[in-house]
Amino acid sequence: MGRVYILGAGASVFAQYPLGRELWRFIKENHCFPPVTSVSHQRFPEVESKVVELAKKYQPKKVNSPDLESLFTVLDLQDILAESQGWDGLRSPFIEATIRAFRNHQYKFDRFLYNMGDELSLDRRNVEGVSTAWVKRLSTSDTIITFNWDILHESLLYRAGKWLPYNGYGFTPVNVAGPEGKSIVILKLHGSVNWIHRASVGSVFLNPADISKFLPGTQVPLTNRPLPGEQPDDYGLIIPSFIKRLSQNKVLTQVWAKALDSLLSADQIIAVGYSLHSADEAARLLIATGFLTNKNSPQLTTIVRSGQACWDSFCSKLAVAAHAIPQTFEEWVTST
Repeated sequence: MGRVYILGAGASVFAQYPLGRELWRFIKENHCFPPVTSVSHQRFPEVESKVVELAKKYQPKKVNSPDLESLFTVLDLQDILAESQGWDGLRSPFIEATIRAFRNHQYKFDRFLYNMGDELSLDRRNVEGVSTAWVKRLSTSDTIITFNWDILHESLLYRAGKWLPYNGYGFTPVNVAGPEGKSIVILKLHGSVNWIHRASVGSVFLNPADISKFLPGTQVPLTNRPLPGEQPDDYGLIIPSFIKRLSQNKVLTQVWAKALDSLLSADQIIAVGYSLHSADEAARLLIATGFLTNKNSPQLTTIVRSGQACWDSFCSKLAVAAHAIPQTFEEWVTST
């Protein structure tokens, strides 16, 4: 038994990571992360044109701030039904641009937090207070289930000695060595911007550049395997839409299974900054199954400033009582 935290985008806003409606602006502003000579980077104008085209068709009132997850669900459906070109070869360029944007921002955030740069306009006292309070609140017996792609939380917890890349993701990345110690487990159900998947063998590597930048001191074993990015079937592992073809990916299937196991054994489930989108049926089914099948009758707490209506409807239909706290992540974590 233990605590399970469910994190959404609201849990990373204090570090200037975007909410869903701000994601496209964030990608456009931050995707120019070295190397900028890649084919995917050169194809970004095509990605931008495709997003504008889709937004005008499906979200005409939100062309400048489209709901990307919904738009890309349309593309996935088109690909599945073979009704049109769907992604038309732009899935990889979009995913790479997204990964570049998030890595770029994390690099700037770490430089800010550790007094090495001032590229971000942040309130230092607030950021340090939230980071310290969050890390202090957590113990190595806790599990975090997150739908975020960013590596903010593992970076903070790693530097505090509460998270290890060897066993902290629910699986062991191919290019990371021990030691295996006590670690908070962070289960990233939508993938992560530092994961590189090698389809031919079903393995996940951590991006070597991210290991040195964001997880300094991590042991990387000597290996004869090609490095991440050196094989034609290597790709960044993030899920950009509500359609999750998990059975096609061994690592993600494993991570989702461990998330269910953690929910089944929890005595406290605390959702923070996560609005439980009505279209994300896979996530809703996971949480409902874990909660209703848990024999411990766990306490459910939801902490969101806006979006509580989704949780209220969800809990009402399941006849589940939840303690609702109308606060942002940073308000909540620094208040107790």
